[in-house]
Amino acid sequence: MISEAQESNLSQAAAGSKKRRQDKTNPMVINVINGRLMPNTPKLRLHKDYRVYTGSLDASLPDRMRWLEGISKMAPVKVVNSRGAEDSFDLGAATKEDIITFAFEQYGSVLDGSKDIRVLRKEVMKLFESSAVPA
Repeated sequence: MISEAQESNLSQAAAGSKKRRQDKTNPMVINVINGRLMPNTPKLRLHKDYRVYTGSLDASLPDRMRWLEGISKMAPVKVVNSRGAEDSFDLGAATKEDIITFAFEQYGSVLDGSKDIRVLRKEVMKLFESSAVPA
């Protein structure tokens, strides 16, 4: 006969094991650095150095490394439109001096440099909204 505490511990362990179960469709993940195969559990799947492995489980290390090279070639390429960014000013990334210079050049307004940067950003936004042409 087991006590209630032991029964509760067993049920908690069983519930926790469901969260750590290995994926049945793709049972392994591969380390992108050294090609090592590990069980495909939720925590390992989220790790930055592991990818879900869909290749042969019996593959040699050189074959697994070739598989990794192929998967990296299929990774999406980041596309940046630099022409669109030329006409914009990133207020969030600008320094205090950049914000003061921008406000003077764009709106002819002199901002107080002793104010907090967040206050300066709000003032520039107010200048922008007041100068925007209503549609």
